[in-house]
Amino acid sequence: MFYTNLKVISSYIILTLVIHVAISACWLKYCGLTYSTSAVIQFVLVQGISFYISLNIVDIIFALLLPFKALHKIGELENEPKVALLYTVCDDHIIEALASLTNQDYSNYQIFILDDSELFEKKKEIDELALQYGCTLIRRPSRQGYKAGNLNNWLKVYSTDFKYFIIADSDSVLPGTFINEALKFAESNANKEVAVFQSKVLFWNTHIYYSRIMNIAQPVSNFILERLSQRDLTYSNFGSNAIYRTKEINECGGFSENYVAEDFALQLSLAKSGYYCRVINVESYSAHPETLSKARRRIQRWASQTIQLLNFPSKGIPLQLILATIKSTFFYCVWPFYLLGLVSLLFSSIFIYQFYTISFKEGIIYGFYAFFHPIGILLIGLFLFQLFIRGFISFKLKIKISSYLMNCIYSMAEGFFLIIPITWCILKYPISRKVIFNPTNKMPIKKVANEGVIWGFLFCMIWLTVIISIFLAPNIFLLNSFWLVPAVLSPFLLWKLKTKRV
Repeated sequence: MFYTNLKVISSYIILTLVIHVAISACWLKYCGLTYSTSAVIQFVLVQGISFYISLNIVDIIFALLLPFKALHKIGELENEPKVALLYTVCDDHIIEALASLTNQDYSNYQIFILDDSELFEKKKEIDELALQYGCTLIRRPSRQGYKAGNLNNWLKVYSTDFKYFIIADSDSVLPGTFINEALKFAESNANKEVAVFQSKVLFWNTHIYYSRIMNIAQPVSNFILERLSQRDLTYSNFGSNAIYRTKEINECGGFSENYVAEDFALQLSLAKSGYYCRVINVESYSAHPETLSKARRRIQRWASQTIQLLNFPSKGIPLQLILATIKSTFFYCVWPFYLLGLVSLLFSSIFIYQFYTISFKEGIIYGFYAFFHPIGILLIGLFLFQLFIRGFISFKLKIKISSYLMNCIYSMAEGFFLIIPITWCILKYPISRKVIFNPTNKMPIKKVANEGVIWGFLFCMIWLTVIISIFLAPNIFLLNSFWLVPAVLSPFLLWKLKTKRV
């Protein structure tokens, strides 16, 4: 039975609120609260960003300090239960990924290609690959239900023949020992209530500089994920590179076709039925988007489908997974706060110049005072504290500190690039209420054309903000320099990511 650990949940909520309230109280004490438009905007910004920082810090603290006991793993398999390996594609298959699925050191498994492709040439290639590798090819009349519908179509026909099934996306690469190692967790009697065993995913396309840089932090994310998932403080079913118990998935009704995030929706449905999803100490691989355009497309889809989960019926869902849903949603919803901060900074600089007589020298002096203002020190301190703890985990995982810092810098630059696309996605969803699943690699040409507009608008806005704030209100620039300087450098860093090869 799925249980709620009230002690852990209450501790998590209380610690998050303590940090958040401390930041808000500090802001109110030293800045005060008036009913002017700028004051209200600043207060909203502080609330949003401080809550985001609080959640991140508490996640890391819980991952480090709470007792951790890995799932039980048996030494050797007593028998070889029948396993289905489902390779899901939609005009985006990768030959090397499919080849990796055929090289397992486990004998009792069968590969199915669940092909939702629409292009004739892609279908022809899949036909040839299925014949070459001896895979069972399954197609359906339409893409109804997207990936969830594709998987349910297989469950209806073949689920009774297999005790377990593994989902592999088009870019999934599984080591030869994957099935054998995953089953050592799944076949343990101690793990009977676990229905999904999610592996730790790393990126395999590190020959691309962008992917290589982003892969540096993956072990840190996996470290935190494994520990938080043990108490269901985060989602731990990502829809691929995982092994599933067929009977338990059928018991909860299969994959929900009402939600594009069929993986998260499945975890919520399983929890209602008393089953868990857990991260296991088995590594697998997927491809990181090779371009910023594809990365932008993927994170926009993630944002929309995560927000869509707020419509999931909450009755019967354990408290910790409701908390995980709120957290996941807020991690995307915080982006509009950053954009609002950039806009408010621009207008604050102009406002100060228009209505206050202040010399450049006076602005510099006041700026240094503002930079060491308690609220500034608190926000910057908490931000650096978060980076420090992640750095400690990186050191513990034997990741070079220089590599970790490089990942931080490039991730921040990537974040500035994504501000406008994600904000647009967040604001658009309540209006359209429609989320369409399109694989990351299926990038329509017309979408790529918008990239230049996004880049140009964002970078012009950043440079305009910096120039105006330096010359009109240097005190504001100094107070915000810890994030404005990386923002200014982001175009050059992203250009390097876009052009450099390993």
